[in-house]
Amino acid sequence: MEWNYRELDYNRIAGERVEDNRFLFTLVTIASFIEITSDVYRRNLTLFYREFPQIVNWLEERWEAEELQHGEALKSYVERVWDQFDWEEGYRRFREYYLPLCKVENLQPSPEREMLARMVVETGTSTFYKGLSSYAKELGEPFLAELADLIS
Repeated sequence: MEWNYRELDYNRIAGERVEDNRFLFTLVTIASFIEITSDVYRRNLTLFYREFPQIVNWLEERWEAEELQHGEALKSYVERVWDQFDWEEGYRRFREYYLPLCKVENLQPSPEREMLARMVVETGTSTFYKGLSSYAKELGEPFLAELADLIS
């Protein structure tokens, strides 16, 4: 991986500039929940693409680790800026509602269509993080802006 969330200087967070921003809290927290649940999605995709060893290998050796790192970095950010929020309890509740939706049978009907759907989702996700970076810059929170750029 090109970067490691453990090596980021979280002391640079300008939390006082964003700690009262409920919209930002919601964006970053939900993103952390979704990213950190990538292991479930990777398992589904691995089953779905089991006849395509190159795809399975990439999912297991590269994609999952990157996605989980995004989740860990965002979780670290949430826990520092909004330390009164019980991230673990929020994540437990999120999984309760989200996991029933994460099933192989909910993927597209063919490998080609599923790959196209993944491309659309990843493009949208990258756009989301570029927008989050821009918003963080407007709020005067350069650490989050840089983190969002790394993730995008």
